[in-house]
Amino acid sequence: LELLWVKFISVRTNLLVGVLYAPGYDLDVFTKLRTSLQLIPPRLRRNLVLLGDFNCPDYSIEETSVKTRRTRELVSVIKEFAIFQRVRGDTRQRKTSCSCLDLVFVSQLSLVRCVSIVPPPSSKNDHAGIQWFVDLWTCSFPSPPRPTWIFDTGDVTQLRKDIRAVDWKRFFTVQCNSDLATACFEAKLIEIARRHFRLKMISSKRLTRPSLSSRTVDSLKRRDAAFRLWNRSKEMSAFTRWVECARISKRAAKTRYLRNIATSSRRNPDAVWKHEQSRKAFLQFQ
Repeated sequence: LELLWVKFISVRTNLLVGVLYAPGYDLDVFTKLRTSLQLIPPRLRRNLVLLGDFNCPDYSIEETSVKTRRTRELVSVIKEFAIFQRVRGDTRQRKTSCSCLDLVFVSQLSLVRCVSIVPPPSSKNDHAGIQWFVDLWTCSFPSPPRPTWIFDTGDVTQLRKDIRAVDWKRFFTVQCNSDLATACFEAKLIEIARRHFRLKMISSKRLTRPSLSSRTVDSLKRRDAAFRLWNRSKEMSAFTRWVECARISKRAAKTRYLRNIATSSRRNPDAVWKHEQSRKAFLQFQ
């Protein structure tokens, strides 16, 4: 069984993604898959995505009757763990035969969106690609500032001349302590570099680009706290507060999503077109 599990940790929930390759000659591959799924705690199986090459050409969502033993075992695993298949169409074309071998199973239908089949990545590959989207909210963990060399104003040729002019063997032949010799060697090299380049401290805002700001995270926490309060008390005031917080969070998420599309369209002219295509595909699926 060739199976890889990856766990994604986000603010609201965790996502477990499994990538599977089921060889066609292995008749017990889905029995092994059942054993692997049983080892996963139930709290992680709530948000589960299982995808890969299942090698079951006779499997179909519309047809309830299956022919082979492998496919019957796959259907049994699907019913036991209550997962849903999201791929519609053929994913492999070999000469005149077409089949759907690459599948995507989810534990919730709303977990992934805009599932589509894309052309093969190369002409020698007969398997098509599968594209889908999932929304994960991650926290912004600021990293400490770090020094970075700025090379826009220096002269590399003169730097090489200064480095060749130094007798570097002397640092290790004169010094008896290797740690002291390494420290002196590094200090001399930095001294030469400072003559031609400048060392600048880059803050965390320039090093990382967090997906959510601290203000957004606080808004989501207030919304979840309002929901828990309404779930405990069942008061109308708590319900109204929860609805208002949810409306604000949804409006902010939509604004942030459209702003990212507008910003990326400056570098990629196809960003708006891809957004319209994904929106149309989502409306057709609905």
